[in-house]
Amino acid sequence: MADQGLKLEAVLLDVDFTLAKPGPDLGPEGYQLLGRRFGLELDPSRYTHARAAAIETLEKHPELEHDEEIWVLFTERIIRGMGGDSDRAYECAVEMTSGWQHAENFELYED
Repeated sequence: MADQGLKLEAVLLDVDFTLAKPGPDLGPEGYQLLGRRFGLELDPSRYTHARAAAIETLEKHPELEHDEEIWVLFTERIIRGMGGDSDRAYECAVEMTSGWQHAENFELYED
């Protein structure tokens, strides 16, 4: 491969919340704020339980490939578990899932 003047400065791989953690926009209050944009009143106090219940039903791609739809459905279960049981829950989940693609939505652990 010919050098085209591009310099690789860093590659960051974070496996299972070891270096970076989701910021507030991806947490309980972030769900609540996003839900309001979709006409949903989500209860942040129900987040932990809703996420745990969603994990129990989480399916994985048979070939272990990334499948965006699996994560949208997982997020939709969290939203519904927080009280957003409406037709707009899926739409809200698509928006929330897209937030995981942006580095600015994460923070580094202190240690």
